[in-house]
Amino acid sequence: MKRIHIKEVFETMQKKDNNGKSIPFSFRYAKLNGELKYYHDCRVSSIHFKGATFNATVGNARRPKTFRKILITEFNKMKVYI
Repeated sequence: MKRIHIKEVFETMQKKDNNGKSIPFSFRYAKLNGELKYYHDCRVSSIHFKGATFNATVGNARRPKTFRKILITEFNKMKVYI
């Protein structure tokens, strides 16, 4: 499996297409209870660079969800390393 650095994950999340829309991505996330959850068709809405979280809409959801950056284990089928 290919690997990607956590810094590159957030750079990739912010990329836009030719129409200025966020490019969709997928990621696997370790929830605080230890469960691994897979999210696909996500679009970033904001990243808190000085904080520990980012917001993303998942699928057709209207409201973004907040995720902790450090808990991403996989991004676009690439293993995330710190």
